[in-house]
Amino acid sequence: MTDVVGGQPGGEERRSGFCRFATALLPGWGRTGRHSLVMLLPFGLYLVLVAGLACTRRPWCDEAWFASSAVNLVRHGFMGNTCLVSQGIWQNLDHYTYWQPPVYFLMEALIFKLFGTGLFQVRLISIFWGLAGLVAVYWLARELFNGSRRLIFLSLLLVGTNFYYLRGAADGRMDLTAASLSLIGLAFYLVLREKNFGRAVFWGNLFVCLSGLTHPNGVLGLFVLFFLIVRLDHRKISPGIVLAALVPYLLGAAGWGAYILQDVAAFKSQFFGSAFRPETATCVNGLKWAAVYAEMAHRYFGLVIRGGGTVGMLAYAAVPFWVFLFAGLAGGFFLKDKRLWYMLVLYFLGLMFFIANKTSCYLVWIVPLFLLNLAGVVHAVRWKGFFKLILVLILSYIILFSVGGTVYAMAQNTYCNEYLSDLEHFAGQHYKGGKIYGRGELAFFFNFDDGIVQDDPRLGFYTGVKPRYFVVDDDYRRWFARFKKEEPAVWEHIERNLSRDYIEVFAGTYYTFYERTP
Repeated sequence: MTDVVGGQPGGEERRSGFCRFATALLPGWGRTGRHSLVMLLPFGLYLVLVAGLACTRRPWCDEAWFASSAVNLVRHGFMGNTCLVSQGIWQNLDHYTYWQPPVYFLMEALIFKLFGTGLFQVRLISIFWGLAGLVAVYWLARELFNGSRRLIFLSLLLVGTNFYYLRGAADGRMDLTAASLSLIGLAFYLVLREKNFGRAVFWGNLFVCLSGLTHPNGVLGLFVLFFLIVRLDHRKISPGIVLAALVPYLLGAAGWGAYILQDVAAFKSQFFGSAFRPETATCVNGLKWAAVYAEMAHRYFGLVIRGGGTVGMLAYAAVPFWVFLFAGLAGGFFLKDKRLWYMLVLYFLGLMFFIANKTSCYLVWIVPLFLLNLAGVVHAVRWKGFFKLILVLILSYIILFSVGGTVYAMAQNTYCNEYLSDLEHFAGQHYKGGKIYGRGELAFFFNFDDGIVQDDPRLGFYTGVKPRYFVVDDDYRRWFARFKKEEPAVWEHIERNLSRDYIEVFAGTYYTFYERTP
């Protein structure tokens, strides 16, 4: 018998493999061809936008620092960071990487083994887990909004096109990977808890555990998951359930613990040195007003305060975006089903009071929940007449702000116009061999050859090394300003060496290159 789909004989057979896979991830997505395409639209937009952003953003030091450990694991069999000069700061970093948990470095090593070393390979991990995070958003929306296709689509569209989410997905850091793993764990728990509570607890904790083994902020997902279990299902908790919850953490602790035991002193120096940094304007934790101010001023409105960064004047358009999301946070309190609101508030308070670093990189942990909550509030309010137009304008603004900011950032093409153009000119016209001290991202251009590039803004103050070239960018200039106040001996060393032993050979669009005089 011939199957006919959309008027084409044999269409069902041709689509069956893809349909089965998509239906397994997104049940109910393919009832009709039109609905199939509509529900997949946010995923397509996400992939197009994030691929464009990943190919056009200038790399930065964190991407190279993390990649260095994975490169050494693949090439030399040890997971040390030899890109970052750590003498005088952290112990034995060039042999062991303890300042972050190990899962992300293992993911990078696998990618490098399969596809070679490179910037896009690094970012491919975040792109993949951003896509997995969108699937988790689908499941959460399906569970929390009673299967409403409109709300599911709106949630996917808001998250999949969001500038902060896309920026995290185009970045070779582990933030979006860890955040997505936590989101997947929460989705597993909420979706399965009524069907099989034991499996819900196990799978939820497994993914939350993997999140914590990817980045310490995974503790946020742990707190939220435990709160939901106690709040929603405390009567179902039994010794067997407790064991199911503990198994992932026991296995994770055993694996990471075996690596830690190779150099416990280095672990203490690196991990706790990274986690408990001296308090600054952008690094504050604890239950105090300074943490509240730093959270709002630097995490949520930091782009505005810094004048926009990559997205320039469009950063100021973030103000009404956050106003709408915070209004949704307040409105969520009045929703009958408060599961989503509980998750959002716990993440919000956790980031504010317990995560000291107020970087906007961590927004990927909370933005999906903000947007899901906004979708729920929008649905709950009875919008009539003129207010329906207001609603359409608000949602359109949120999407256009994000897509516009992303497209603008892509158009700047800082990878080609700043990073590649400066380094190609330097390598072709001025580089004569020898050691370069500069920001870590230079290692991507020189294929992570530690004989060439290392990152040391102190210009050999602790190592005694005088590199042949010293490359200065805006990050190094910020370090110099900090050294003037906090480490005057280091600043005197840099100033003396630059004025006496180095000459400027090339001032590029973004980098300034100095060469040591004979």
